Amino acid sequence: MKYTDSNDDEKLPPIPKFDLAVADEQQRQMAMSAPTNASNRDYANAQAYIQQTSQLKVLTRIQRDYLAEAYATVGNYELASKTTKDADKKAEWKAVHKAVWKDDHLMCKCPPIKTVEMVNNKVEHVEHSQVFTVGTIFSHKLNTFVRLVRCNQCHHLNTK
Repeated sequence: MKYTDSNDDEKLPPIPKFDLAVADEQQRQMAMSAPTNASNRDYANAQAYIQQTSQLKVLTRIQRDYLAEAYATVGNYELASKTTKDADKKAEWKAVHKAVWKDDHLMCKCPPIKTVEMVNNKVEHVEHSQVFTVGTIFSHKLNTFVRLVRCNQCHHLNTK
């Protein structure tokens, strides 16, 4: 592109006409197809990475690690565990794969934690579940995002 100063004798090229209605419609169409939350954006980015790396014949170690993460993001934990060389990630993704395909209502029998707390200026005995949410993952079993939960005591893993 050529730029000119006001001192130049050349004329600037005409500015193309901008149609606001067309631009608004294009933006509306893009917004309708765009992911609406972080999980969906991560999922879309992972799918794009998987598609792009499938065209490569050789992957570096880092590309392979990213590919394994992408497989996990789209819910393919078995393939993620086969792709990575990291033993910790391999074990984690195998456990997540088992948790996804396990009955969602199966949880450990660990007792709740009992505490004494002040509630409205009164001492009360309160029970807290040992189960906590690890994160949100994609489940191919349910074809949606689910919570990955773990027991604080026995480390039992499942989805809810």
